[in-house]
Amino acid sequence: MDEQLTSGLVLRQTFSVYFSNFLSFSVISTLVLSPVLAVSALQFAQVARGEGQPVGLSLLAGLLSILLGPVVTAALTYGVFQQIRGKPATLLDCIGTGFRLLPSVLGVSVITGLAIIAGAVLCFFPGFIVACALAAAVPAAVIERPGVFAALHRSRTLTEGHRWTVFGAIFGIWLLQILGNLSILGLSRLAPVLVRSALSLILMVVFSALQATAPALIYYHLRRVKESIDVAEIVAVFD
Repeated sequence: MDEQLTSGLVLRQTFSVYFSNFLSFSVISTLVLSPVLAVSALQFAQVARGEGQPVGLSLLAGLLSILLGPVVTAALTYGVFQQIRGKPATLLDCIGTGFRLLPSVLGVSVITGLAIIAGAVLCFFPGFIVACALAAAVPAAVIERPGVFAALHRSRTLTEGHRWTVFGAIFGIWLLQILGNLSILGLSRLAPVLVRSALSLILMVVFSALQATAPALIYYHLRRVKESIDVAEIVAVFD
């Protein structure tokens, strides 16, 4: 690929790769996040029965998301690179890669999340800057496996000079997710609670997969543009 790196390119390829692998990527996201989905379903059921918002279940769902979200990202990073080089990636290969690399990707994700929160607390915009600077950290941890802090530094180096492009791609997916959630809220008087709950769970699966696909493509294109490296060299670690 010799296209200029733009937010539009990353977004187009994110949706292209995801929908080309819609079934497998969605199944991976669903299987890995099944504990989160189960707890969220219990939350929705309690709300539907008029029992109020269960705080304990909300905290448990958040904790499970922190733990399992990075597994989805690692698993789909492997799947994305296999797709780019035209090789099949089985569900077991993807999920196995995700859990095998859990310690490093979890460390990267937790530190990234804390840094984004700290930036947002100081002043909202720095949170976006941190998110863009560290957008390639998890793929770097999966592909290069340099260790947690080295992966964070690697992402900062790769994204330097391209952070507006990264911002556009990340913000585009965030915006779509917000619009999807607002659409479900708009159905509050038109659809039963259980229908809205099911749609919320489906959106969770879809956007978890999209948010895992985009960083892999961001990482790939940054290395393509800045280091003139092809996909075969990048994924040699998996061979």
